[in-house]
Amino acid sequence: MQHVLHCLRHMAEHYKEDMFVLSQFKYEDYLNNPGNSFLNHRLPVPAGFRDKTNVGCFDILIIHRRLGVLVGVVKSISDKDDGSEDSEDKIDDMLVSEVCEAVAQVKYANSMMGHLMSDQTHKPAVQMTLMFPNVTSSSLHRALGSDSQVTQSLRECVNVKATDDPTHLCLCANHLSKPCAPWDIDTSVMSHLRSWWDRLMNQSDADSKKTDDLYRNMIARFCGPATQSTIPLMDETFLQPRTLADAVTLTGDLYERLTLYPDMIEMLREERLFLVGPPNTGKTRMLTLAGKQWIERGHHLYILVSICTRRDLMSSFSKTSNHTPATKDTDETSRPFVTQVSCNFNVKKEMMGILNMLTTQDKKNIPLCVIASEVDFWGKYLKTFLESLSRQHPHLLLWATSSTSQDVPDGWKVQTFTRALTCPPAVVREASRAGADYFIPEAEIQPRDFLTPTDGPQVKYIYHEMDSKGYHDCSLCGRKVADFLNKHLVNKSNKSASPDDITEATTSTVTRIQNESPTMKGSSILQDKDILVIFENDKHEYSFLQELKKVSFQVQPLEVGKDTEVVREEKDCVCSMRVDSFRKFRPRRKIVVYVESKSPPENVSKKWWGITCCSAQLIVVRWKST
Repeated sequence: MQHVLHCLRHMAEHYKEDMFVLSQFKYEDYLNNPGNSFLNHRLPVPAGFRDKTNVGCFDILIIHRRLGVLVGVVKSISDKDDGSEDSEDKIDDMLVSEVCEAVAQVKYANSMMGHLMSDQTHKPAVQMTLMFPNVTSSSLHRALGSDSQVTQSLRECVNVKATDDPTHLCLCANHLSKPCAPWDIDTSVMSHLRSWWDRLMNQSDADSKKTDDLYRNMIARFCGPATQSTIPLMDETFLQPRTLADAVTLTGDLYERLTLYPDMIEMLREERLFLVGPPNTGKTRMLTLAGKQWIERGHHLYILVSICTRRDLMSSFSKTSNHTPATKDTDETSRPFVTQVSCNFNVKKEMMGILNMLTTQDKKNIPLCVIASEVDFWGKYLKTFLESLSRQHPHLLLWATSSTSQDVPDGWKVQTFTRALTCPPAVVREASRAGADYFIPEAEIQPRDFLTPTDGPQVKYIYHEMDSKGYHDCSLCGRKVADFLNKHLVNKSNKSASPDDITEATTSTVTRIQNESPTMKGSSILQDKDILVIFENDKHEYSFLQELKKVSFQVQPLEVGKDTEVVREEKDCVCSMRVDSFRKFRPRRKIVVYVESKSPPENVSKKWWGITCCSAQLIVVRWKST
């Protein structure tokens, strides 16, 4: 489904098609939330439809300004050969079965649409189609070639003559981009997709009876606040986003939660493991999970962090154990405790001191478990420390994270992460476009073998511009960013509104659910604190931020000190920082405004950190390419 929607959206934007696309809809959702003022409306609803045939709903509804309505059913079946002798026959049988089911669904949808729009003087033209993103047209044609009855049903469905091939009006794999890179839509893909669309919708027969009123009525009924659809995600049910603000909050909520994939779960069985990879690929998440697992077994945990970064991992264990300072006299044998130690392994004396401290604890029969963060910044005696520690503690449990595997002791297992886990694919692609790819020389890029929660909102681009005198101070850029944020994401005009009035804001129409059930989740409401502004240099930082303040955004720079940041996340303010500060403080926000300079950072990895700290909506302020 995600693949199909991505390609359709790209086509609509490229050819400037005026249309609304609705997915994840169920018939019972239609006008299910009319509000108290319209509870007694007399509009046609699904409950009044005479045909009670038990078939599934359509998967995609497209309301086109000129061409009418398209209803489509998406089938995920694949025509991939499994290697058996009768593989082709089995695929054909399954395809015929899926086509029969899909035809019944779209025919029922056609009748239902007629019923729901029966109060209109002119009913919209409805076109039907089937979509097989993992099946080629040739495979579909072959499968239906031996079943004339199903072929005829498909002809009636897509409305072609008895002598025409109906599979040409089905959306198939050869009309779409590659599944492994659905965003890579080149001119060839666009040509195939557009040809299919033109054949299906027959633009020369545009619906002349489709008035603006009918177009608006359909959008209001199917896509307005009176119709609330839900989507199941990760064993929970969420309201379907209707606005960009809704999409951003839901995307951020999904990517900020703890998500693991099967291969990551298997890693938790390892006793000694080096996690290698770029930032935001899930290394620290796995490190924390390993530590919590050991605490639950009754072990004590030591957290080793670089004195250069001083990352605070203690907060991750605040609800699972006691916190104690690291001293030789620590004697907590009755229950687990957590101790964080800052390390500078460029000084041999300090390295030996930490080694002796850990050895002392082991002599008290306290199980020794260690998680070590970003060990590539520890210093030249790191490997010596790890080898000595493992010799003195044969049963040592130790996990470490690093951007390189060069200091891994012999015999230790290395797991390389190359996939960004905490931000949507749309953000990762922007990092690549901006030249901020983060490569591990010895690592092989892993193909994506899992579905992400969502591709994420499209990246918003705003361009640096000179004023009438040829001068640039970024105030105009800041004004454009402020306008976009205010109009689409964080509406400042509703800042003083009561919680009950929030759903009336133009930027978030369905953020809460009335009579919410325990399994139903609504999107959180975006606030100033969900926004982070990152500058590649501070030359025009002041003028840019002043424009945000003019629109009533509360703005506070993140002044990173020796140990921690000055501004706390619980304050409702837009935070700003320079990309060079990511070594000591790595925030994550739903909305990130990344302001490029004419010259990129010397350390391109910092740009990766800055861009991929975005969990939903990325806004890039850039110079136009010459």
